[in-house]
Amino acid sequence: STHGSVTRVAGFTYNPRMTVTTVTPSQGPVGGFNNVDIDGTNFFGNLTVTIGGNALIGVTVNAGKTRISGTVPAGTSAGPAPLVITSDTHGTVQATYTYNNAPSINALNPASGPLAGNTQVDITGSGFGGTIVVKIGATFSSAPAATVQSVSPDGTLIKILTPPGVTAGPTNVFVSSSTNGLSTRLNGFTYNSPPQATGIIPNNGPLAGGNRVEINGTGFFGTINLTFGTTPATVLAVDTAGNTISAL
Repeated sequence: STHGSVTRVAGFTYNPRMTVTTVTPSQGPVGGFNNVDIDGTNFFGNLTVTIGGNALIGVTVNAGKTRISGTVPAGTSAGPAPLVITSDTHGTVQATYTYNNAPSINALNPASGPLAGNTQVDITGSGFGGTIVVKIGATFSSAPAATVQSVSPDGTLIKILTPPGVTAGPTNVFVSSSTNGLSTRLNGFTYNSPPQATGIIPNNGPLAGGNRVEINGTGFFGTINLTFGTTPATVLAVDTAGNTISAL
């Protein structure tokens, strides 16, 4: 230079890099809209956070600049996606977030049971990961929750006890996974009305028993247990329409 040199002591500050230590949760449904916390250090300046190129929604940073919170955007496909944090003062850091496909319900066995509930049902499918909630009813928000007894380690089988139904007839089954999202099987389970007995012929007999009777009514399906007082009767036959039981 024709004018010499000048020095400004401590005139520029190099900021430390940002770091990411944990992403909680580190995975979620491909539909997004679950909350996520990103823990690390040096989250200063104006921040831009993206997952798979889409902006994190509602970004907030704690006072210590060690946690970023927000809502995950919808992904374009299942699989790992880059989580990128950019600061205008502290550079860029990258981590990974994984999008999962929604759970799939293949079948329920049995697919029907009493309106009173408490039927043990196996739900087969895929993607039953994380915390599982199963509901049976018209809508997810209004349907009562089933009792989840177990989930297989590979996420393909859920064992439940059905909740009491609201009305008899077919209704929807919902499986919600904290890591994979929500799946719906329309009319996947049918609540059956309780059996009704309208008459018994004959309606009297010897104290020793052993006489044949026919019980008329409706809803005589499945395994039939019949007692007179506290004494079990022998069921001989049930017609295919479920309207008549022949017994001793």
